[in-house]
Order: sequence, then structure tokens, then C-alpha cells
Amino acid sequence: MKEHSRSQREQARWDEEAQSYHELQRSRFGSLYDQVIRRTCANLRMENEVIEIGCGSGLVTLGIAQSVRHIKAYDISEKMLAIARLEASRQHCDNVEFLQGDAYALPESDSSFDVALYPYVLDIVEQPEIVLKEAHRVLKENGFLISVTDCYQDVSPISSIRLIARELRQSIRRAMRQAKLRVRKKSLQRDTEFIRLTNDAGFRIIESEIIDIGAPNQFNLYLKAAKF
Repeated sequence: MKEHSRSQREQARWDEEAQSYHELQRSRFGSLYDQVIRRTCANLRMENEVIEIGCGSGLVTLGIAQSVRHIKAYDISEKMLAIARLEASRQHCDNVEFLQGDAYALPESDSSFDVALYPYVLDIVEQPEIVLKEAHRVLKENGFLISVTDCYQDVSPISSIRLIARELRQSIRRAMRQAKLRVRKKSLQRDTEFIRLTNDAGFRIIESEIIDIGAPNQFNLYLKAAKF
């Protein structure tokens, strides 16, 4: 019952924000997505079968599609997926399936994919350790995980309070623009924490890179990790 409530809550949130999210990500973070796509394509092969979790409106998915054989791209929001399918049609991309699914319980068999891709997912889910274990389950023996995660640097206690206060102010402004009295939840975690979670889920880190996003005390962590 609790899991059902969580998935319903997440679906409602992202359904509501689908169109504005898509437009914002393209207009404000387009160059950042281009960096992520280039790094990811360099790690892919044409014979790869890929599963992507949290594909959203398909910005990363469609950027890497020509570098692999096939992608199954999952998101919990049907409205996000509708945008992604429309974009795929416009780009004549026919090797991607956009599917609705829950990152906590993927409807896929064990050891099915060469690559599991998690772009900007692990920092917003409530239990990233469970999501990572699902990635481990669906990957083939020699498969690998690629994740991109928003992280925060270690700062002084005063700076931490200021950082959290800024996040709250930004959340309140977003909520007010949508005429909703709610604050969006986002994990404030360090890169060391995500590396630990990835190792604990049964992966060995083989590539770790910091992507500067031009924000104070904040960066993206790009990880490639092999299943063992």
C-alpha cells in the first residue's frame, strides 16, 4: 500500500510538471545535456541493448539512440512519455521504446541489458539504494551502469544552512508560480554518498568525472560502473 502511494505520488508530480520541465530543460540546460550525451555516446557500442530509467521527455534518450542497437526507456509519468514519443516521431527515431514503469520494480527479466542509464534520477528518488539494486538485477554479467547525479560539495555548517535555505526559496518560488503550496523534495547528497551506494549495490566504479554546472557548491557527478 505504501509503495502504491509512493508511485502514485511520483506519477502525479511529474505528470503535472511534464510540459514545463521539458521546455525548461531544453532552454536552460541544453548545453549540459549535450555534454552528458557526448560522454555517454563515447561509452556505448552499436550492439548495445540499453535500458534507461527516468527518461523524462527523452532528451538524453534521443541524443544517444543512434549509438546503440535498441533502448527501452522507462518513466513513471505518462505525460512525460507522450512528449518523448512525439519527439522521437519528429526525429524519425525507430529504435527506442518509451514505456511507463517504476524504477523500484522494473518489468524486465534478470540479466537482460548491456547498459543501464540513470540520468538525473538517483538524486530525486526516495530510496536510491533500491533503484540501484534493480539496475544490477537487469544488467548482464558484463554490463555497466551510467549515472548522472546532482551533487553538493562539503561546505561549512553556515554555508550548508544557506544552501538549504536557497533551495527552499527556489522551491517556494516554483510552487507559487504553479499556485501550489508545496515544496519539491530533492536529495542534498554528496558525491561520496552516491559512490558508496553504487558500490554497495554490487558495482565497481570504473569512471568518475565531475561536470561543472556553474553553480556554487553544486556539480554533476558522472559515473560509469561495472556489474560484478
